[in-house]
Amino acid sequence: MHPDDIRASILDGTIRAISVDTCIFDAANLRLEHGQLKQLESLAASGFRLVFSEMTVKEIRGHLAKKTEEARSSLQKGLADSVNHWALPEEKKNQLLKDVVGDADFNGAATTRLSTFLQRCKAEIVGAREHLDVDKLISSYFDQKAPFESTKDKKSEFPDAIALLSLGSWANQERTSILFVTKDKGCTSYCETDGRLAAIDDLGAALTLVQERNDHTRKLTDLVARRIEQGAYPEFAEQLTRRISDSLHDIDFRPEATSAFYFDAEMDGEHVVDAKFESKNGIPVLNPVGYVDDELTVQGNVAVNLEVVGVFSFSVRDGIDRDMVRIGRGRAARKLRLNIEVLYTFEDFANDEPELVEIELVPTSIDVNFGEVGPDYES
Repeated sequence: MHPDDIRASILDGTIRAISVDTCIFDAANLRLEHGQLKQLESLAASGFRLVFSEMTVKEIRGHLAKKTEEARSSLQKGLADSVNHWALPEEKKNQLLKDVVGDADFNGAATTRLSTFLQRCKAEIVGAREHLDVDKLISSYFDQKAPFESTKDKKSEFPDAIALLSLGSWANQERTSILFVTKDKGCTSYCETDGRLAAIDDLGAALTLVQERNDHTRKLTDLVARRIEQGAYPEFAEQLTRRISDSLHDIDFRPEATSAFYFDAEMDGEHVVDAKFESKNGIPVLNPVGYVDDELTVQGNVAVNLEVVGVFSFSVRDGIDRDMVRIGRGRAARKLRLNIEVLYTFEDFANDEPELVEIELVPTSIDVNFGEVGPDYES
């Protein structure tokens, strides 16, 4: 995919996930806690999904284990040389070695370090068992299709092939596309044939594109807020109030009260008086929560004035047989002012005149205290 096409696909939400090849980790010297690799930790907060093939994770773990073993061997040699040339006491050498590497073996240390990194990044692992098309893998091998290259030892390309086929299958299942960061030519060639994978050879450039997408989404959100403030949606307030009225079933109203009697309580009706979105200087306060296929969903707080009614069934315990005896019913009304979260979806940003296509409530629970209640003997 051409770089301009990749950028466009990220900005319009077609590409919503990123994966990083083992070679990129190696090029960064496997510095999981520093540099560009550390920046992968920020992807989850931006709404971008970081995914790794099971094969890539195993490769990285193996490379980490090898580097960890080499580092321990170098440390042991350096400390031994210090004993000879710096007169470092043997006991001090042993203590320093223990302080640095502890009792963990290099495989255990590598596994722990990688697992911690993946947790920090909130990375998702794509399993080969669930996503690999074995028939396609075998066909690509014998037909010398990417990533199997005829000029190389094809068998060494199996990990790459398994990783790419698994990622492509996962992307298709999730209805998204993946930005695959790799310097491997075979992997790049394969991505050109897979409609769900787009290759880029620079992690820094990939992270810049993700940040640009965040900035782009923020600008679209600000555009929507300004248009609401300018009256571009003349029926917006009416639509909002009507939608909230129609969606009150998404709010779990939990009646509470105090009484001298035992009672069961339930809600008997809720009526929206009016609704007003949170604003600053007249402009709605909105935050982007999703941007897919040029369809933007933003979230805002809405203050809603409600009139609610609760119905109560009262009873007392019979002093003789100890059964509960119903003594009547009662009703209570209450006025509420609630702050609820609402999602607005807009589409068609081509001419900076997006169309409002949906309003929906974020489900929530509300405790409604009706105060002191009792039976209505006159009804």
